[in-house]
Amino acid sequence: MHDIRSIVTLAIVFLELGFLLTAGGSVWTILTPDGTGVNFAAGFMYMGGMVVGVAGVAVGIAALVAVARAAKRAGR
Repeated sequence: MHDIRSIVTLAIVFLELGFLLTAGGSVWTILTPDGTGVNFAAGFMYMGGMVVGVAGVAVGIAALVAVARAAKRAGR
């Protein structure tokens, strides 16, 4: 059961981090003044958030599968 809790916690952390990075990168890009050039840091932050978010979804699916298998083994 401890293994299931850890993978669910990991999925939640990945999803939260992905959301925060994506939201932060979006806001940072919007607030970049016109005429200052491309804000590569904000772009990398945004793309990193997307990658971490996709990884969070994958870990979340793995967590759901683990919970379903544990429930099946427990006979519920």
